[in-house]
Amino acid sequence: MKKIVLALTIVAAGVCLSATALADTYSFTDISASQYGWCAPQIEEMYKAGYVNGYEDNTYRPDNQVTKLEGIALFSRVMGSNDSANSQLLDIAHEQYDSSIVQSSLSWGQDEIVFMMYKGALTNADLVTYINGTAKNQAMTRGEAAVIITKAMGGNVSSSSDASSLDYTDVKDIPSNILPYVKYVSDEGIMNGMDDGSFDTNGTVTRSQIAVMLARVVEKCDYSFEN
Repeated sequence: MKKIVLALTIVAAGVCLSATALADTYSFTDISASQYGWCAPQIEEMYKAGYVNGYEDNTYRPDNQVTKLEGIALFSRVMGSNDSANSQLLDIAHEQYDSSIVQSSLSWGQDEIVFMMYKGALTNADLVTYINGTAKNQAMTRGEAAVIITKAMGGNVSSSSDASSLDYTDVKDIPSNILPYVKYVSDEGIMNGMDDGSFDTNGTVTRSQIAVMLARVVEKCDYSFEN
């Protein structure tokens, strides 16, 4: 899927580090175990690309939960919020949306949030759900991740979307307002089911899972920036 993002400067398309080019050892000490074989290459790739970080003890802690603010910030970064090519665009986003986020009392993440609002991936109403008060520090659910990813990628969804192709064991339990987004991220290969065959809408997103999602978004979307 080719995405053209209007910006005020020009930058060459970024080149992602191929998983096949990774060394046998990883930058983090706790992702080499066989149980993390499904996500370790993507964690390394996203770390090398500058999207995710580890902890001071050189661990990644793949099983830790991701907060709503952390999740949105990470998706915002892969969409270009921290790209120098978008610095002037980011200034415009701050001019337009700083007044909207001031009541959220953010100690970090302001750039990422206003950028997502500028892109239309977040609305003022969404701030109540994801950012305001204690919400920002609550764990992001898989259903919320599906919504944010879809909006960030500019996915076309509607309440009448045919979800008959979804074969998750809990498809009937997925809320109707979330189902179109689940279908989108499933069709695009960004999110898959859990080991038990469910989508687990209310399950929390882990740091291992989000690294894989980010890598798939980067792979799926070829973003370029044009004057």
